[in-house]
Amino acid sequence: EYKKTLDKDKKKPFPVKEKKETSNVSSNKRAQLKQKLEKQKESEKAEAEKQAEREKEELERMDHDLFGYLDFEKSETLLYRNLILEESGDLQVALDDLKAIELEVMDRYCLQEKRALFNLKIGNFKQASEQYKALVLCNGDNYDYHRGLQQALGFLPATETSDATTTRDSETMGVSQARVIRSAGPYTTNTTTNAVPSVSFFDLCGARGLYDKLSEREYGELRSLYKELEGSFTRIPDAVKRLPLEFLRGEEFAKAFSDYVKPKLRKGVPSLFNSVRSLYEKPEKVKVIEETILNILSSVEKNNTFPAEKGKEAEEGDPCVVLWCCYYLAHHFDCLGQTKAALEYIDRAIAHTPTIVDLYLCKGKFYAHAGDPILGAYWGNYARELDLADRYLNVKCTKLLLRADMPELAEDVAVLFTKDGDNTLHDMQAMWYELDRAEAYRRLGKKNLALKNYVEVLKHFEDIEEDQMDFHGYALRKMTARAYLGMVRMEDSLRSHQNFVRATVGIVEIYLDMHMNPKSEDGDDENLSPEEKKKLEKKKRRQDAKEARLVEAKNSGKKGGKKDDDPEGLKLLEVKPLEEALKRYRVIEERAKDLFVTHSTGFEVYLQMGKTMLMLRCLKRAIAKDPAHPNVHKMIVKFFNFVENKEKEEEGGFHPHVKTVVGREKVGLLGEKTLKDFNEEYLNKAETLDQFLAGVEMKKEIEKSDSETLFNTLFSKVSSLNPSHKPTHSSF
Repeated sequence: EYKKTLDKDKKKPFPVKEKKETSNVSSNKRAQLKQKLEKQKESEKAEAEKQAEREKEELERMDHDLFGYLDFEKSETLLYRNLILEESGDLQVALDDLKAIELEVMDRYCLQEKRALFNLKIGNFKQASEQYKALVLCNGDNYDYHRGLQQALGFLPATETSDATTTRDSETMGVSQARVIRSAGPYTTNTTTNAVPSVSFFDLCGARGLYDKLSEREYGELRSLYKELEGSFTRIPDAVKRLPLEFLRGEEFAKAFSDYVKPKLRKGVPSLFNSVRSLYEKPEKVKVIEETILNILSSVEKNNTFPAEKGKEAEEGDPCVVLWCCYYLAHHFDCLGQTKAALEYIDRAIAHTPTIVDLYLCKGKFYAHAGDPILGAYWGNYARELDLADRYLNVKCTKLLLRADMPELAEDVAVLFTKDGDNTLHDMQAMWYELDRAEAYRRLGKKNLALKNYVEVLKHFEDIEEDQMDFHGYALRKMTARAYLGMVRMEDSLRSHQNFVRATVGIVEIYLDMHMNPKSEDGDDENLSPEEKKKLEKKKRRQDAKEARLVEAKNSGKKGGKKDDDPEGLKLLEVKPLEEALKRYRVIEERAKDLFVTHSTGFEVYLQMGKTMLMLRCLKRAIAKDPAHPNVHKMIVKFFNFVENKEKEEEGGFHPHVKTVVGREKVGLLGEKTLKDFNEEYLNKAETLDQFLAGVEMKKEIEKSDSETLFNTLFSKVSSLNPSHKPTHSSF
């Protein structure tokens, strides 16, 4: 039966469902559908190609990240080529080159920084602001990024303006005008040979009052920018909270400052005062700062809570807040020159927590700032003895001892952390130590030892210049062309370094003093009897022999070191002082032309040589650098006093051409006033202690006043002046 059934099925075919005709679909719709499908296919194909291109670029980036060390040399070479294009002056070509080498450069941050900087210099402010904003979001604590962003948006003026005025669309960017940077930015190699030392961003904003020039519209936009930035971070960087304090005003500043300091006072951040110190350039902000900290201190002491804000509950305080408020207020009043209040608050802090050694060190600094270096050294050493293992305290104590004119004791303290005594300090090139020790010996009247230490500093720079030879081969072998170029340019300006200039100026001043006071090197023994002179001479010989033995013992302890044939620096005194002073000065005259001290020092050298026109050149250059500097007033008085004395002493006086030039300058600088009237006017207008001291010193120069009259003049007004934040005993 089963077989019969199968046979029947074979004969009967399976039913096939016939395909229905789509006769109801019109030909137009069919064409539209076909066209739509073709477009969809083309779109999908284009998207697939784009995706493939993106994946290819991503793979190339991954290859560079994973195997970038293989292409490091090429990356550095490309960036060096871009640096050459940048310095050629065609920034658009340099910007296009960055785009071409983008995938082959390993230093991604350098690439982004250069791109932002070039756009800023060219005037592409929109692109520059976007790129700087991206950099800020990557590293919100980099102040250079914030400066670039603010300059791209027009809130800050440039450090140097271009020859052509460059503006931007106010509606597009929201600000009326942008100012273009044309100086070498923070990301490029400095191309100047004698670069002026750069200032910090806080000095740039606070001291020069750049934010005061903002209009109300610009002020509102800048405030909104930083509110937006705060919302872009999960953890807000300190710079994003700190920078608004520079431009905020009134109640907004008071609230922002309070919000900024509260967490730092709670945590106990000792550097809080230093981080806001630039705000002290504005008297109105100083008053708000003082009121804010005093209110916090009072509230925490009474209720253990921070002052309550409107509509909010008061935050709970902490006993440590009292300590750090007192610590801050001590620095605050010290900066304002109110030493008594500063000492009161530091004593309150010590009474609160006597185990914090920094408090005693600060007390020593306050005494030193007030003009008592002996007490300053005492408290510095007291702090050091509380923690003998702390190198920082050791260094600070050494500085205070040197400024108290105790170089031998300072040396004993400094060598506690060295292996080979004082020799290690020299080998380590501790220039700050040698400079401070030289100045201490100079104040003590030991010119030979002062010169010895100054010359040791200059020798360090000779060593640095020789050491660059070791870097030549390394840089060329490792293909670090940009770093190599930076090193070569640094060496070109090596002798404009502040330590080199400070040492050279010290040497010149000592030799000038020897020239003007040839007997001063033997001490003030003119009024002594012959027997007293013999005793004094014997005592000096014994002291010199003792010091020479000590120095020789130190030199003999050097491991493989050379023996010093002049440990006391006596050979440095066996020269013609004025000739040696001129020889030393000419080095900084050539290498450090951009520094004020170079011209003020040159003026003194040429004054002793009687070179009228060279003196005038130094005077005019000093005025161009800093016309408000107290030394400018001294130079003016000394110059015209020299001219008047020379005209009285010599019958012929000056050459007619020299006389014409000097007369023209006298009209421009003094007008119709005499030197005495000019100096009295300066004294009456003096606002700082340094200015008043300069006027008093010139009073002695012009009127030949006795010391008692000078001190009466000085102390009659000194209490009403703003003291400089430095040891005042040097000025006196």
